[in-house]
Amino acid sequence: MFVPISTICNFKMMKSLTEDAELIKSVMKETKSVVLNPEGTHVRPNFTNQRNTIILREIPSTTPVEDVKSLFARNAGLVQPHTVRSDIGDHWFVQFDKDADCSAAFTFLRSQTFLDKPIQARIKSENLLRGLISSPADIGSLPFQSRWRVHPKLALRMKCRLTGLTRDRVCASGIRYNPASAAVPSGGYFGMGYMNRPGRVRKPPQSNAH
Repeated sequence: MFVPISTICNFKMMKSLTEDAELIKSVMKETKSVVLNPEGTHVRPNFTNQRNTIILREIPSTTPVEDVKSLFARNAGLVQPHTVRSDIGDHWFVQFDKDADCSAAFTFLRSQTFLDKPIQARIKSENLLRGLISSPADIGSLPFQSRWRVHPKLALRMKCRLTGLTRDRVCASGIRYNPASAAVPSGGYFGMGYMNRPGRVRKPPQSNAH
């Protein structure tokens, strides 16, 4: 997943900000959006796989939230969830601050019941590469720079460094990259772990001419 920093420096968006490779590398070291290799020559998006959400199944959506929270209150040693919400299909999403707290709560639930039935639960986990490439057949022949685009937040950080202004001042002055000005590339945005998923590529505006 690592690509040469020189490739990122050649992005049109990056060139419009600066062609100083050392400055670009310096900003990359500061941001949590990307990770550099030990040699400092290649970079990749900073993927993080958070496992801090438990999905409860077969619990009626009409169940009071306090009743669902009480499942975790049965064990005083557990860190209590900070968010509990119902979803369609009698599913509930229970979110914790830390992965370890989520794992401990999940282990406890495996021995518990609700309405005299074993609790059906699993920890939410997403494939980090899902949506990274919409279709290997479609993207295999595309140039690298057609697959990736510098993420607006990474560009904003770069502009703050170049101008010496704060983030708020840069935004207020209108010096901001607007991703809506161009279609989202097939591979998504480079530098935030946010990947374009199928169906999210913006369509060109429809002509009103008849």
